[in-house]
Amino acid sequence: MIERDHIELMAHLDRLEQKVQKDSLLIQLLVEQNKGLQEQLEKVTQLLISQQGLTVPKPVEDSQLHQDQWLDNQDLSQLLHVSVRSLQRYRSEGILPYKMMHKKAYYTREGVMDFLNKHVVSYDQEEVALYFAKLGKTA
Repeated sequence: MIERDHIELMAHLDRLEQKVQKDSLLIQLLVEQNKGLQEQLEKVTQLLISQQGLTVPKPVEDSQLHQDQWLDNQDLSQLLHVSVRSLQRYRSEGILPYKMMHKKAYYTREGVMDFLNKHVVSYDQEEVALYFAKLGKTA
């Protein structure tokens, strides 16, 4: 009885191994087809762009966007001396412009300055300028 179970188990393992090999070959084939389609799409895209006389802008990395143009919640809460929850309330009320990138809110320098000028009675402009300078952003 044990020997028969062993033989059945081995046969089942052989069938599973064959199925895995077939699936692996199918996946390899699909990957190769995908590469070919991507290359064709890139050629068509380049052809259309050249026919229209357009240029393709270079992609900007998120880290570069963050460093050069954007403040995150931590930066802005330190600058304004408010909690992250207050920033969320300002966003919800529509008085603080923001962009969502990877489920995280970011604010432009211009949007922050506009918010300060419209909604904050008085603030230390020098402190704001120093904070932006410290972050490597011009105020």
